Amino acid sequence: MTKSFFIDGGHLTMQFSRHCCACIVALAFVHHAPAVTTSWISNVGGSFTDPLKWTNGVPQFNDTAVFNRNLNIQYNVTFPGRQALDPPIVYAMKQLRIGTSTVSFADSTNFGLLADNSLAVINPSGNQADRGIIVGDAAGQVAVLNTILKSFLAAAATIGDVAGSVGTVNVNGGVFSMAGSEFGDSIIIGNDGAGSRAVVAGDLRDRVVIHRRSTHKEKGKMT
Repeated sequence: MTKSFFIDGGHLTMQFSRHCCACIVALAFVHHAPAVTTSWISNVGGSFTDPLKWTNGVPQFNDTAVFNRNLNIQYNVTFPGRQALDPPIVYAMKQLRIGTSTVSFADSTNFGLLADNSLAVINPSGNQADRGIIVGDAAGQVAVLNTILKSFLAAAATIGDVAGSVGTVNVNGGVFSMAGSEFGDSIIIGNDGAGSRAVVAGDLRDRVVIHRRSTHKEKGKMT
């Protein structure tokens, strides 16, 4: 199944397997700006598209987005919806890094807007050092990612990557799709750190899961 979306004035085409795991992401007609790393700087949450919340502006498709407040706090990041006559939006980034703090991703519920967009971490690499999502990527970090996004797509993730880190992902609603590849695992839970995963009410779709130093509980749908 192939779906087309709009991103930053360009055209994003995504192919899905019959299990709805994102397997190919192709970008065309997108301005190729130099890649940057941009970090969330608010302790009270807000809109993903607010440039004042970021050190280097809102993440674009070639950028790395970092959520690491280095504090034991909780905050929500919302992804704005679209007008009924507009095409779906893909909020795309190359890599996502979660550090110390608890960040919750949710679709915006603004009146009159449709919340049917997608968040896509488009780095296809399955290599441990370069995978799209890492939750807990430095010693001493206690990193938590909660998501109820209707559509959250990535190729690979590590939860609890380095020694001394703790990573947790809670899928509390929506769909979190992991594609994986023939050469790498889609999710590693507890690589050299400690990792945990909970599927509470959502749908986690992954290709291969490796449980190392890990705990996991599954109440939602696993495919």
